[in-house]
Amino acid sequence: MLNKETARIAIARLAALAKARGIELRLTVYGGTVMMLAYDTRPGTKDIDAIFWPRDAVQPLLVQVAEEMGLDENWLNDDVKVWVGENEQGALIEFPELATVTDVPVRRPSAKYLLAMKARAGRLPLPGRKGDYDDMVFLLRHTNTRTIAAVDKLVERYFLQDCLSEEKRAIVEAALKDAFPS
Repeated sequence: MLNKETARIAIARLAALAKARGIELRLTVYGGTVMMLAYDTRPGTKDIDAIFWPRDAVQPLLVQVAEEMGLDENWLNDDVKVWVGENEQGALIEFPELATVTDVPVRRPSAKYLLAMKARAGRLPLPGRKGDYDDMVFLLRHTNTRTIAAVDKLVERYFLQDCLSEEKRAIVEAALKDAFPS
């Protein structure tokens, strides 16, 4: 489990290693790390979901940081790529909570884009896994998104006419009820 401080230190170390090797690191962080650092909704996350460039040059640095800090080898990984929208234009913003630890520009999804990602994934909590439900409730409130139609529009915007399955719609509708009880 990565807490806020460990996540910041690990990202700072990754950036320092990249800089020392002349690698122009580009990093976009998603998921639980955003919920933890930008919104303070959780004390930790199991890993850092990110898209990073140049991938082949950065991969050995990730291994080095894991070894130096005693982290899981997948402490930062790009598994999130299956949940990233086709249209990220205007959806990624600066991640100021990481600007104090590195001079490498780090980006993150806006709250509305992250809500669309969480709705589309719609993973329910399981033993040992937090799921997306509590994050959706928070993001619905944070963005003041009050209807399933509004969530549908966000999904369509970022995922280019994709729509939520009936199962995911049911999860979002339940989250809406919890976010905005009558």
